[in-house]
Amino acid sequence: YIVTKRVGNGGSGSVYQVWDRNLERYMAVKETESTGTWELEREILKKLRHPALPVVTDSFEEDGKKYLVMDYIEGMTLSQYLEKYKRVKQEQAVAWAKELAEVLVYLHTRRIPIIYRDMKPSNIMIDENRNIKLIDFGAVYFKYESGTRPCVRAGTFGYASPEQLSEKLWHRTDERSDIYGLGATLHHMLTGKNPAAPPCIKEPIRSYDRALSAELEKIVRKALMEEREKRYENAGQLLSDLERLEERERKKRTGRRIMGTLYGCALFFLAAGFLSSYYRVELYQYEAKRRALWEERMLITGAAVLLLCMGKQVLERLHGYGRGRPFITGRSIYLSEKKNVGLPLLVLTAAVTLSLFGIKAGAAEPAEALCVTVKDEYGRKLLLRYDAVYPAGNGLRLFLPSENFEKGKTYTLRLECTEEESQDRRSRVFYLEGQAEKEEKVPSEVMAGEP
Repeated sequence: YIVTKRVGNGGSGSVYQVWDRNLERYMAVKETESTGTWELEREILKKLRHPALPVVTDSFEEDGKKYLVMDYIEGMTLSQYLEKYKRVKQEQAVAWAKELAEVLVYLHTRRIPIIYRDMKPSNIMIDENRNIKLIDFGAVYFKYESGTRPCVRAGTFGYASPEQLSEKLWHRTDERSDIYGLGATLHHMLTGKNPAAPPCIKEPIRSYDRALSAELEKIVRKALMEEREKRYENAGQLLSDLERLEERERKKRTGRRIMGTLYGCALFFLAAGFLSSYYRVELYQYEAKRRALWEERMLITGAAVLLLCMGKQVLERLHGYGRGRPFITGRSIYLSEKKNVGLPLLVLTAAVTLSLFGIKAGAAEPAEALCVTVKDEYGRKLLLRYDAVYPAGNGLRLFLPSENFEKGKTYTLRLECTEEESQDRRSRVFYLEGQAEKEEKVPSEVMAGEP
């Protein structure tokens, strides 16, 4: 073996990456000076075969030190992962907790149950495929072991169960002690809070992030009960609860994706309707009836967009969504990078939409009708009807009674011609000054020009 680098250092020994010249591949070599620990770990791992456990290929002694050779796992420990990413997303944390629970079921259901006793992030490897490997079996304890035990107490503060660290109760360590260690590890993954760091209090996970599942909070709380009689009786029960939770969360995610798609489609079509109505309002600026119709549609679609956005915000706040959702992230005490942006976004959406409504509502107030009489080139009066098409012929005459114009005031008269297909516009502006009192009936004539 050619030593290439040191990859780890713990209480039970150091771990090196080595090059196996016979197999021509990298291996991991664990070095220890404790004969009892070395022999115990070697004998245990020789008999264990599980996808989440390392495989021992060789062991030897040299210069008073003991060595175990096992498969080298490309990846990082869970503690390194947490240092880099701060915490683990709920979906991934539950998947890893299931893998660890399966390992505990395998260890606890052997003919002589093996109690692992040292479940913590630094003893969990994550390989390149994001699968879990449980390493370091130096603290294992046989539940029905006879004779002298290699150690009295074992475990890491913050992750070890209360009975493991007690001088009087250590011999009561059983399967439920490993369940406590898995619960503490899962708590650390979900919250990013090291249970061994002050104040060393394992608060409910949703006090750190309201987006986490309430059902998952119950599972973690039950696994972390101080009295072992109140914890899960075995790892199989914990595994079953995690599987049921994962299945329910999968159905919820599917439902949320469907609702999100429907919400997106509805928002798109309503927004398109609002913009289309806005364009039509501007297009029919000088046609009161058409303008009023499209202003009404604009207000309806705009109100629907606002209500849709507000409804989404309310539902997310009530149900604590946010993990993986776009608008709200949920409350976080320790994770300062998470910001609650739901309320400001809601206020901004409401302010912008209501301001548009206010502008358009003010512009949509019905204007006083302008009295106009239209005659063709032969002097025949034409009946004005909404959306009627009139032949221009050799010209049209517009007659505006002088009662439309108050004496002493100046008015702007705009004539606009729009080609229906291309929407090309031509216009002309006239400035008129009122000459008669309102009650006088003196007509004023304006020519529309040549056709």
